[in-house]
Amino acid sequence: MKCKKCLLHSKVMGVVINRNGLCNYCNGTAQFGVLSNPEKLKQFSNKEELFKEFLNSMNVESGTGEYDVILGLSGGKDSAYLLFYLLKHFHLRILTVTIDNGFESDTAIENIEKIKGITKINHIYIDSFKEIFKKGYRYLLTKKPETDSVKEICGFCTLLWHHLLISEAVKRNAPFVLIGYSPDQIENYFYEITKDEISAKGSIFNYVPESSFSPDEKKKIIDLFGKSGLFPKILLPFHVFPDYSEKEVRETIAREGFIPKRKSLSEQTNCRINWLMMYKDLNLLGYNPYLESFSYLIRNGKMKKSLWQLKFKIGNILIKSGLFPGRIIKDTLKRLG
Repeated sequence: MKCKKCLLHSKVMGVVINRNGLCNYCNGTAQFGVLSNPEKLKQFSNKEELFKEFLNSMNVESGTGEYDVILGLSGGKDSAYLLFYLLKHFHLRILTVTIDNGFESDTAIENIEKIKGITKINHIYIDSFKEIFKKGYRYLLTKKPETDSVKEICGFCTLLWHHLLISEAVKRNAPFVLIGYSPDQIENYFYEITKDEISAKGSIFNYVPESSFSPDEKKKIIDLFGKSGLFPKILLPFHVFPDYSEKEVRETIAREGFIPKRKSLSEQTNCRINWLMMYKDLNLLGYNPYLESFSYLIRNGKMKKSLWQLKFKIGNILIKSGLFPGRIIKDTLKRLG
């Protein structure tokens, strides 16, 4: 059964369609992502004040460390725009950090190098955990799914690279870590990722067993997740931006010379693992793992159901069959061994 208001259907875990043809999200008996938490829902309705708080926090005097902000730079439109926004409005000492998991798209890396050349910003790649990322992906892509890949694989991946960004902030005594999650990315966090929220997630061993890693790799993971020292404020600014517009974001970074419009589409900059996640879930679970987040946008009037229904229908056929993006899927499988 399909919901008559959004894209969800009864195959999606946790979705129930009532006799009126509405899913439990559209009829108001369930909330998407963190909005199921009353405290987060209260913060969500207070975005205007949180945005003011963000602006005030960025007008900080230089701290005792080398940098004020550690900014995750992925090579996609949102992190590029966040960097542009900070450079335009504030006087901050920024270090941009790219977590290289070994599966970044070529376009994303090209974009990062272009941004570095234009802004002359201080930037580092962290690539010392490539093999750990790889082993985690291998395990999660081949195990029987307990839930969709966004919750399993993205859960593992983001937990690891959040800790890598935190580690960099601790090492450099930087008070802020900023991440360019878009406004709809609220599956697990909203605006600020607190120390308690990070601790509650545990380590990546909650996703991938210790036996998947060598003794040296296990020590690296334990050392990373046991990092002590100054805990930075981890903020997701776009969650509270009052006028975020994907169209304007892409146009602005193109106009400023950061990323040409043809190279700022998520389909071009997303990590290659995304395609395998969709391929796996479509074949094993019968639905695209991004269906829930797109349905959230449709429910809130940010996207037209008819357009995205057609896009998902065509896209899912091509991805499930391996026709598109077949070359990327085969190359990624080869990299994973």
